[in-house]
Amino acid sequence: MQRFSYSFTVVLFFLTGGILTSEAEARQSLQTGSYSSLLISGEAHPHWLVAHRQGRIDPGESFQSLTGFYAHGNYWQSNNGNWQLDGGSELITKLGGRSETAYFHKLYAELRYRKILLNIGRFDDQRGIYMHSQSSGSMTLSRNATPIPKIRIATDGFVDLPLTDGWMSARVLYSDGILESNRNTSSPYLHQKSLHLSVNIWRLRLIGGIDHHVMWGGDSSELGRRPQGFKDYLRVVFSQSAGDGTDATVSEQLNRLGNTVASYDFGIDYYRDSSTWRIYRTFFIEDRPATRFRSPLDGVWGLGYKSLREYPVISEALYEHIYTITQDARSHVPKGRANYYNHNIYRSGWAYYDQALGNPLLTYDPDEQRFINNMVVGHHVGFAGFINNRMHYEVRLTYTRNYGLCTDRINLPNCIGIRLTEDLPDGFEEIPRDEFRQDQIYAAVRLQYLLLPQRDLHLRLALGADRGEHRVNTIGIEFGLLWNFKLN
Repeated sequence: MQRFSYSFTVVLFFLTGGILTSEAEARQSLQTGSYSSLLISGEAHPHWLVAHRQGRIDPGESFQSLTGFYAHGNYWQSNNGNWQLDGGSELITKLGGRSETAYFHKLYAELRYRKILLNIGRFDDQRGIYMHSQSSGSMTLSRNATPIPKIRIATDGFVDLPLTDGWMSARVLYSDGILESNRNTSSPYLHQKSLHLSVNIWRLRLIGGIDHHVMWGGDSSELGRRPQGFKDYLRVVFSQSAGDGTDATVSEQLNRLGNTVASYDFGIDYYRDSSTWRIYRTFFIEDRPATRFRSPLDGVWGLGYKSLREYPVISEALYEHIYTITQDARSHVPKGRANYYNHNIYRSGWAYYDQALGNPLLTYDPDEQRFINNMVVGHHVGFAGFINNRMHYEVRLTYTRNYGLCTDRINLPNCIGIRLTEDLPDGFEEIPRDEFRQDQIYAAVRLQYLLLPQRDLHLRLALGADRGEHRVNTIGIEFGLLWNFKLN
């Protein structure tokens, strides 16, 4: 499995693992972890034992052993503290599953100047205003798939804007990366950017912004090399259609270049002395009509709580409602028209190494290399806390109603070809959506026990179960060890 080019790996190895000298103090910390004997009594791993693991666990398997070694350190800092160089890596070995391999799951360097960050490599990159630790998953970029190699410049969270005396702040992210070669359109680029503004009033923070992602370029097995010059890049950045006389398809010339996934994000934080509450709403966008709120119900509602106390019984709690049914359809047009996460050029869809880049409740089929279910109504609950000062737990429970794809119900080859402003074509037939309904429940409990405090050695145990009509019924167990230690 090709995860990095050789030269890129060597450069980052010296950045993250080498010895850097300066007049400032150098520090390094190292953590190691091991997950072993992941045994499933069924045909596949339960959903919440696979999802949001950053691609570490292969879906659809019955056994997998995973061992990871990871490190993160601060290697250099200027005397005045304005400049800082950090780096890290995570090496994973897998036995069982789709591949038995060893690879760098993460490998990155980070240069910081005050509140500005420059990152290169594979690293955590979560978008939106979700409570990511308990969420069902961001609709644009979640923690579900393997980190993508990219270059990113960003602010370190929300940064106060000048002349506002702290009552207004902004968070900005801008990145470009590349996806894997083993897909229908090989090695496409991924452009990402987001801007969120906040207004701070009393104990409230009002948040609003946009999160924008475009898959573009690459080499299609059917259409050949896709437009990927500098002018094309500018069209992607500014969300424009392809120019005349290019190799772009008619749809890219009429709509936008590339495969766009985006969201409008709105939220309110309420700060108390011992806790924080957040309510948020994201409006999902995949094409031009959705930018005008054509599908106002599609997206995610969330209500979350986070305790600021030490070892609380409930440290975090979250409820989310997920809805992806409308997909730009007017009342006379079949629901699911926009075919979320699938694309007519980038046919492997909004996925990376066979796992969804966005919310994993939308079902991806690695064998077909496309999403086979993108019409979902879901309710999700996640919460975590401490049984005592040595035992931490997490619980996730999700219920979904799944309706497949728009094309499952009609006698036409696709739904996007049905014009929103015209009558349905002669002979058109649609099977009622409820005839395709499949109910599903996903559940999981995780425990982490501090076995040896003096060694920072933790014992981990997880139980998961899937029950319903949409996926195979299965029960699974995961157990392993986590050992943290520091090198100074």
